[in-house]
Amino acid sequence: MEKVLITGYKDMCFESGEGDKKQTVDFVKLSLLTKNSGVDAIGYCPTQVTYMDLKKKEVLGSLKDIPGVYEAEYGMMPGKGNKPSLQLIGFTFVKSIDLSSMFK
Repeated sequence: MEKVLITGYKDMCFESGEGDKKQTVDFVKLSLLTKNSGVDAIGYCPTQVTYMDLKKKEVLGSLKDIPGVYEAEYGMMPGKGNKPSLQLIGFTFVKSIDLSSMFK
């Protein structure tokens, strides 16, 4: 498993559509840093991952301290055109990180 630094998240829920087509959109958007930020990247570029509905509840339940270091769990999921896609599917807490001292 790969270690990631989860820097924060936004928990969002809102109503979309009108009348009979109205539905609740419920998701969380996680911001994290990983060791590999891409071929042309310098430093650690942030990544954002969105989880919806039941997966949202599962992911939020695994977060113990933000910001914090977590072991990232990856898994194969059906993606566009039903082709296999490697996705972040879970996190295991490793340790807390104090970033607040950087902003004093």
